[in-house]
Amino acid sequence: MMQTEKLDRVVIYVKDIEKSKALFSDLLGIEFDEIPFPDVDPVRMVLGGDASQPPAGGADTGPPGNWRVAISRAGLELIEGALEPGAKPYVACYHFKVQDYEGAKAEMAAKGIPLNSDITLGRLREAIYQPEGEDGPLMGLVSYPDEYVMDSIKSKG
Repeated sequence: MMQTEKLDRVVIYVKDIEKSKALFSDLLGIEFDEIPFPDVDPVRMVLGGDASQPPAGGADTGPPGNWRVAISRAGLELIEGALEPGAKPYVACYHFKVQDYEGAKAEMAAKGIPLNSDITLGRLREAIYQPEGEDGPLMGLVSYPDEYVMDSIKSKG
Protein backbone atom coordinates (compact mmCIF):
# COMPACT_ATOMS: atom_id res chain seq x y z
CA MET A 1 0.00 0.00 0.00
CA MET A 2 1.25 3.45 -0.92
CA GLN A 3 2.84 5.34 1.95
CA THR A 4 2.58 9.12 1.85
CA GLU A 5 4.93 11.21 3.96
CA LYS A 6 2.88 14.41 3.75
CA LEU A 7 0.71 16.70 1.70
CA ASP A 8 3.59 18.45 -0.01
CA ARG A 9 2.04 21.29 -2.00
CA VAL A 10 -1.24 22.78 -3.16
CA VAL A 11 -0.97 24.21 -6.67
CA ILE A 12 -2.93 27.28 -7.75
CA TYR A 13 -3.10 28.38 -11.37
CA VAL A 14 -2.88 32.17 -11.34
CA LYS A 15 -3.14 34.98 -13.90
CA ASP A 16 -0.28 37.10 -12.57
CA ILE A 17 2.39 35.41 -10.48
CA GLU A 18 3.85 38.67 -9.17
CA LYS A 19 0.48 39.88 -7.88
CA SER A 20 -0.26 36.45 -6.37
CA LYS A 21 3.11 36.25 -4.63
CA ALA A 22 2.57 39.76 -3.22
CA LEU A 23 -0.93 38.84 -2.02
CA PHE A 24 0.18 35.74 -0.10
CA SER A 25 3.26 37.52 1.19
CA ASP A 26 1.28 40.53 2.43
CA LEU A 27 -1.58 38.49 3.93
CA LEU A 28 0.28 35.51 5.37
CA GLY A 29 3.99 36.32 5.30
CA ILE A 30 4.64 33.54 2.76
CA GLU A 31 7.83 33.87 0.72
CA PHE A 32 8.29 32.19 -2.66
CA ASP A 33 11.19 30.84 -4.69
CA GLU A 34 10.70 30.85 -8.43
CA ILE A 35 11.94 27.84 -10.39
CA PRO A 36 14.88 29.04 -12.53
CA PHE A 37 14.05 26.82 -15.54
CA PRO A 38 17.12 27.73 -17.63
CA ASP A 39 19.39 26.69 -14.74
CA VAL A 40 17.61 23.43 -13.77
CA ASP A 41 19.27 20.24 -15.00
CA PRO A 42 17.73 17.95 -16.01
CA VAL A 43 14.30 19.20 -16.98
CA ARG A 44 12.16 16.47 -18.49
CA MET A 45 8.40 16.18 -18.95
CA VAL A 46 6.91 13.08 -20.53
CA LEU A 47 3.25 13.66 -21.30
CA GLY A 48 0.69 10.89 -21.22
CA GLY A 49 2.69 7.93 -20.05
CA ASP A 50 5.65 6.16 -18.52
CA ALA A 51 8.90 8.15 -18.65
CA SER A 52 10.87 5.09 -19.70
CA GLN A 53 8.62 4.53 -22.73
CA PRO A 54 6.80 7.60 -24.02
CA PRO A 55 3.52 6.49 -25.61
CA ALA A 56 2.52 7.15 -29.19
CA GLY A 57 1.47 10.76 -29.31
CA GLY A 58 3.26 11.49 -26.02
CA ALA A 59 6.00 14.04 -25.78
CA ASP A 60 9.34 14.29 -24.06
CA THR A 61 9.78 18.00 -23.56
CA GLY A 62 10.64 20.77 -21.14
CA PRO A 63 8.14 22.97 -19.33
CA PRO A 64 5.76 25.07 -21.41
CA GLY A 65 7.65 28.18 -22.47
CA ASN A 66 5.15 30.63 -21.04
CA TRP A 67 4.95 29.06 -17.55
CA ARG A 68 6.35 30.68 -14.43
CA VAL A 69 6.34 28.58 -11.26
CA ALA A 70 6.94 29.76 -7.68
CA ILE A 71 7.02 27.48 -4.62
CA SER A 72 6.93 28.31 -0.91
CA ARG A 73 8.13 26.45 2.15
CA ALA A 74 4.53 26.77 3.39
CA GLY A 75 3.44 24.28 0.72
CA LEU A 76 1.89 26.62 -1.81
CA GLU A 77 2.83 26.55 -5.49
CA LEU A 78 1.74 29.22 -7.97
CA ILE A 79 1.75 28.62 -11.72
CA GLU A 80 1.30 31.42 -14.23
CA GLY A 81 0.62 30.52 -17.85
CA ALA A 82 -1.54 27.41 -17.32
CA LEU A 83 -4.93 29.15 -17.22
CA GLU A 84 -7.19 29.09 -20.26
CA PRO A 85 -7.99 32.58 -21.57
CA GLY A 86 -10.68 34.18 -19.42
CA ALA A 87 -10.45 31.54 -16.67
CA LYS A 88 -10.30 32.54 -13.01
CA PRO A 89 -7.49 31.32 -10.72
CA TYR A 90 -8.22 27.97 -9.09
CA VAL A 91 -6.68 25.15 -7.06
CA ALA A 92 -5.46 22.82 -9.78
CA CYS A 93 -3.45 20.11 -8.04
CA TYR A 94 -2.50 18.51 -4.74
CA HIS A 95 0.99 17.02 -4.42
CA PHE A 96 1.73 14.20 -1.99
CA LYS A 97 5.28 13.21 -1.09
CA VAL A 98 5.58 9.42 -1.23
CA GLN A 99 8.19 7.09 0.23
CA ASP A 100 8.46 4.80 -2.82
CA TYR A 101 7.96 6.78 -6.03
CA GLU A 102 8.14 3.89 -8.50
CA GLY A 103 6.01 1.69 -6.25
CA ALA A 104 3.39 4.44 -5.95
CA LYS A 105 3.28 4.83 -9.74
CA ALA A 106 2.89 1.06 -10.12
CA GLU A 107 0.02 1.08 -7.63
CA MET A 108 -1.75 3.87 -9.52
CA ALA A 109 -1.30 1.92 -12.78
CA ALA A 110 -2.67 -1.25 -11.14
CA LYS A 111 -5.76 0.74 -10.09
CA GLY A 112 -6.26 1.86 -13.69
CA ILE A 113 -5.48 5.53 -13.07
CA PRO A 114 -3.66 6.80 -16.15
CA LEU A 115 -0.46 8.79 -15.81
CA ASN A 116 -0.92 12.32 -17.16
CA SER A 117 2.77 13.29 -17.05
CA ASP A 118 6.05 12.23 -15.49
CA ILE A 119 8.30 15.16 -14.65
CA THR A 120 11.93 15.42 -13.59
CA LEU A 121 13.25 18.77 -12.37
CA GLY A 122 16.76 18.43 -10.96
CA ARG A 123 16.36 15.68 -8.35
CA LEU A 124 12.56 16.08 -8.04
CA ARG A 125 10.39 13.35 -9.58
CA GLU A 126 6.72 14.14 -10.06
CA ALA A 127 3.95 11.94 -11.49
CA ILE A 128 0.69 13.75 -12.28
CA TYR A 129 -2.71 12.04 -12.39
CA GLN A 130 -6.35 13.10 -12.72
CA PRO A 131 -8.07 10.39 -10.64
CA GLU A 132 -11.52 12.03 -10.59
CA GLY A 133 -11.70 12.50 -14.36
CA GLU A 134 -11.65 15.78 -16.24
CA ASP A 135 -13.78 17.57 -13.65
CA GLY A 136 -11.55 16.78 -10.69
CA PRO A 137 -8.26 18.29 -9.59
CA LEU A 138 -4.93 16.86 -10.59
CA MET A 139 -2.99 14.81 -8.05
CA GLY A 140 0.78 14.70 -7.99
CA LEU A 141 2.98 12.07 -6.38
CA VAL A 142 6.42 13.48 -5.67
CA SER A 143 9.77 12.26 -4.46
CA TYR A 144 12.85 14.32 -3.68
CA PRO A 145 15.80 13.86 -1.31
CA ASP A 146 16.18 17.31 0.23
CA GLU A 147 14.13 18.82 3.06
CA TYR A 148 12.80 21.62 0.83
CA VAL A 149 11.59 20.76 -2.67
CA MET A 150 13.32 23.78 -4.24
CA ASP A 151 16.70 22.53 -3.01
CA SER A 152 16.13 19.31 -4.97
CA ILE A 153 14.90 21.18 -8.04
CA LYS A 154 18.00 23.38 -8.08
CA SER A 155 20.35 20.40 -7.53
CA LYS A 156 21.91 18.71 -10.51
CA GLY A 157 20.18 15.39 -11.28
